[in-house]
Amino acid sequence: MNEDIIKAALLHDIGKLIQRATGEKTRHSEVGVNYLKNKGFNDGILQCVQLHHARDLKENTNDIPIDSPAYIVYEADNISSDWDRRENVNQNDVPEEEWKPDVALKTVFSSFKADISNESFYYPLRDLNPDNNINYPIKEIYASQDKYQLLKNTLDKELNAGLNINSL
Repeated sequence: MNEDIIKAALLHDIGKLIQRATGEKTRHSEVGVNYLKNKGFNDGILQCVQLHHARDLKENTNDIPIDSPAYIVYEADNISSDWDRRENVNQNDVPEEEWKPDVALKTVFSSFKADISNESFYYPLRDLNPDNNINYPIKEIYASQDKYQLLKNTLDKELNAGLNINSL
């Protein structure tokens, strides 16, 4: 598989992290493209990040080839995030739970209904420092903007287009 497709798939939502660190309100795909462009990533990767949502693909169908890796990243994004894009709607057609940017990443095991307690567990937001202990999920945690800023600072120092996929 082309290494650029893997890089694009791994980085396609990086704009969300940057938004949460900076408070920027532009669409996360635009934020991600601008961030990665400044890091020297190539046009193929930038196109995948830019077009990883259906609306963007539809608007640009005439400008991209049918075999563009952007379609692969789009499909992978849909498959991997399908469960968190479903809306719980009550009988008045009002969403019961809104997406909140400060809620930390929920462990996938919280999605299984085998746990009779119905408690959810979240991963505390931190960088991947090998000196840290295992990042076990805990109950009810929020990821503050300053924690996202710490991650962005690490990315600012470490992320560049020359990294191999294992480093990402």
